[in-house]
Amino acid sequence: MEEYLVFARTDPSQPTQHQGEVSAPDASSACARALERFGEGWVDMRLIPASKIHWVQRGASHAEARS
Repeated sequence: MEEYLVFARTDPSQPTQHQGEVSAPDASSACARALERFGEGWVDMRLIPASKIHWVQRGASHAEARS
């Protein structure tokens, strides 16, 4: 199972906002679960696999990226 972060917006002039997460075995299933959980009234909905996120931490002397 993969974790997906869900970002969406109802107004095209506004930025997308984090709505929550869904777990699914693949992207198609994640789309279906996100629509079930968060509804279909979105102008734009984006799913981001959590495994693809690279967090940037600022160290004492430099920035460090980690998965």
